Formats: sequence, structure tokens, C-alpha cells
Amino acid sequence: MGLLIFYFLLAVLCSFLCSILEAVLLSMTPSYVTSMKEKGARSAKLLGLLKENVDRPLAAILSLNTIAHTAGAAGVGAQAQLVWGEASLTIVSAVLTLLILVLSEIIPKTVGATFWRQLAVPSAYITYWLTIILRPFVWLAMGITRLLSRNDDNSSMDRDEMLAMAQLGQAEGILDLTEAAAVRSVIAFRSVKVEDVLTPRVVTLVWPSERTVGQVMKDHESIPYSRIPVRGKSVDEILGYVLKSDILAAAARDEFDRPLSDLVHEAFVVKEESSLKKLFLRFLKEREHMAIVVDEFGGFAGVVTLEDVIETMIGHEIMDEIDKVEDMRKLARDQME
Repeated sequence: MGLLIFYFLLAVLCSFLCSILEAVLLSMTPSYVTSMKEKGARSAKLLGLLKENVDRPLAAILSLNTIAHTAGAAGVGAQAQLVWGEASLTIVSAVLTLLILVLSEIIPKTVGATFWRQLAVPSAYITYWLTIILRPFVWLAMGITRLLSRNDDNSSMDRDEMLAMAQLGQAEGILDLTEAAAVRSVIAFRSVKVEDVLTPRVVTLVWPSERTVGQVMKDHESIPYSRIPVRGKSVDEILGYVLKSDILAAAARDEFDRPLSDLVHEAFVVKEESSLKKLFLRFLKEREHMAIVVDEFGGFAGVVTLEDVIETMIGHEIMDEIDKVEDMRKLARDQME
């Protein structure tokens, strides 16, 4: 009877430990490991080692679990026959299976998945020593794994999963609405085109090059934008842009007859289908704030500013005290309808 209890406890306790270790290892997130490294935790290196090469510790855990189940079941079965006779084997096997399922699978895995943060460090050290003790089994399992997963994609996370995590973080209250929107916008930023964020031609303020500083000051009590595109003979001939500060400076010098063509700054041109990410990098490199957008035929399609790019990146419109319209693209669609 004593050996029967010993084999039973051997199977249940070893399996209990393995189930907790497995649940903690699989529940531990890369972001948690990174945060531990940033905090300078002594265990961070070990946690990172186990998480980056998760197949090795899993092989050790599953090897021990299999050995415990096999040895325990064989020992319990043999002792049950000696104590109660061969007829009891079926009943003992059924009871043992149920107890192992509850005591060494359901309960420990629930505990490990729920309290993985508290158990991460001690579990890491135990798992590390298991990989050393059970090294032959680990080598065998790793060899089989490599044969079966030669073309497997080892990426731990893709962009869709990151978007889902942002949504989950918002649902659980970890991120507020603004933070979740910013995360989603940054992740999706790579796929956004210039045509998705530009201010369309029909609602873009464009001044003719022959217009004078005096005419601008007469027509506008307050110039609404810091940069205004300037055209030549046709609206498709965009010469560049003028700065609000240059116009005000010219007016302060009483240069009211000076044409805007004298104040034009060259603006670079981008196509509608260009990547917004590449445009952002170009803005930073060339220290510019406005680009002229052209369509596939080279015609003027609108303008895009550094502010538009940043708004798209953070997922929120930037409004100042003189802005009357939040979405210029929606205004353009409404006007065309």
C-alpha cells in the first residue's frame, strides 16, 4: 500500500510541477521580459534566454511530465493488482486518470496562467535546471522538432496581433481610448498613403503669384495658415508656397505692391500613392513642413503637411484656435456632393 501511494504522489506532484512551469512559461510575455531587463533584474537574462528559445525548456518540461505519468501509472497499476487483485485495475486506472486530470492538469495550469508574474522568477530557475538534468531528452526532442518545423515562421508576433493587443488593452482598462487609438495608428502608419491624409485641391487655399502683399492684407484680416501654396497661370502650376511671416514682414516694411512671386519658397512634390512613412522621413530630413501632392497625370491634387502626418500617427486631429473644420477631406467630399 505504501508503494502505491508513493507512485501516485510521484505522478501527481511531478505532473503538477510540470503543468505550472509550462503555464508560466507560455503565459510570460516578451514585453514583461523586456521590462525586467530595463529594471535591471538579475533574473532578466535567464527569463529572456528561456523565452527566446522556448522549445528547449518546453522539451524538458514535457519529458519530465511524460516520465512521471508513465512511471506513476505503471507503478500504481502494479501495486493495485498486488493489493486488490487484477479485477481492480480498471477502476484504479479510471480514478487515477481523473485525479491526474484535475490535480496535475486543470488546477496547476490555471494557477500558472493566473499568477505567472509572481511565479515567473522561481519557475525560470527550476526550468533552467530541468533543461540541464534532462539534456539528452531535450536534444532528442529538439532534433525531432527541427525536422518537423524547418520552414516554420518563428516570428513571435505580427502586426495584426499587436493591433489585437491594443484593443484588448483598451477593453481591460490598461490603455485609455486615446492611448489605444495612438497605438493602432502607429502600427497602421506603414500602410497609409499620402492620398489618405492630404487636404484635397477643392478645399486648399491657393493664391496666384501676381497677387500683391497689399491685396492679401486687404482681403484677410487674419491670414489663416502659416504656409499658403502659390500658383502660376493655372491651378496645376504650383510654384511653391509663401510663409505667413514673410507676408507680415513685407507689410511691416510697407512693401504692399510686392508680388507673392518674390516671396515664394520651393516645395517638394510627392505623388498621391506615395508612402506616408517615407514622406514623414523626408519632412524630417529636409526640414520642411509642406509638400505639394500631384495625381497620376501630374495635376495638382492637394497639399499635405507635417501636421497631417503627425495627426495620422497619433490618431487624433490637432486643432488650434482658428481651425473651423476638423476633417478637410470630409469637407471636400461634402462640397463635391
